[in-house]
Amino acid sequence: MSSDAPLPPLPKIYKQLGTAFVLGHFFIIGIWILGATSGPWPSPFFPGGDFQLGPPFAQAINPVTRDAYLGPLRLLNNYHFMSNRVVGDEAYFQIHFKDASGKTQKTLKFPDENANYFIRHRHKILALGLTQDREMSPLGAERIRAVKKQAAKTDPAAQLTIYWTLEDPKKADNKFKLVRADSDEVPRGQALSTASDWAYIAAQSYVRHVLRETGEQDKWASVELTRHVRRQLPPLLITMKDTQINFFGETVSNFGDLREKP
Repeated sequence: MSSDAPLPPLPKIYKQLGTAFVLGHFFIIGIWILGATSGPWPSPFFPGGDFQLGPPFAQAINPVTRDAYLGPLRLLNNYHFMSNRVVGDEAYFQIHFKDASGKTQKTLKFPDENANYFIRHRHKILALGLTQDREMSPLGAERIRAVKKQAAKTDPAAQLTIYWTLEDPKKADNKFKLVRADSDEVPRGQALSTASDWAYIAAQSYVRHVLRETGEQDKWASVELTRHVRRQLPPLLITMKDTQINFFGETVSNFGDLREKP
């Protein structure tokens, strides 16, 4: 029997099903990408730029295709990572090692200029992550003395509030520090912000990592981390006549001694 005999043609129904499957696959992937959040777009209302959702029809289709098709194939990531965006903000952080007198004896800067590209890239992502703050909810009225004493006996740490404040209120500079104070000592009637839980945990974890790498866990009286951020100039700056915010300066925020518990 000759081996050169031509193969029988593929049935037409199989060709049609295969074509429909390929077209459907690319349609689902395209709708998934189209429905991803895009930005940042220049906006007069958001200094750092505004992020926009995809078109409504894509938002309506994606939940169905995600659960029925993309989920089993492990294709749930649209690869719109924050690290891949064109970020206008520049950030780095420093770790300061201080002795018992409070003087800085050594400072390490990250990203490390002497490290390779991949390490510097990860340091940059961490530095941008440390800039994530969150607005604090308005505080209620001060507690009466008896209730305060009873709460302090139960859980003293629960009565502490952590928030950003100026290092020197008399100076109109961009230097802040993370303050830990009793809830009744926090200023009322003004907008306050604090470091996000992720940013605080990441900063504390990296300080412990550096101490382990250097073998200096017990050498220093305190180890502080400061983040340095130069913000992207907002579009609304050209319409502002008088402002108390220094958009052109570098903002320095001190997390404090991160070996202590928050």
